[in-house]
Amino acid sequence: MAYHNGTIWPYLLGAFLDAHTRVFRRNEAGAIELLEPFEENLKRYGIGTINEIFEAKTMRPDGCVSQAWTVAEILRIYTDIKKEGIHWV
Repeated sequence: MAYHNGTIWPYLLGAFLDAHTRVFRRNEAGAIELLEPFEENLKRYGIGTINEIFEAKTMRPDGCVSQAWTVAEILRIYTDIKKEGIHWV
């Protein structure tokens, strides 16, 4: 898989959700729905991590099996949702 050929970079999801919430005021359920595809990946290797990149069409994990900034951003989003509702603004 090429890094710059239709690849999903999950670490960018945090910035996307921050911006999307400011514009559309998404609710908690909508934000959680965007995180659901990563749930299986978190359980995949039994170490609670998320792959570096994903294939866009199939959501197949690729790249390294553990990427710190990806894990940190997904956890930040989830923590923000649970701590203060959907308070990203």
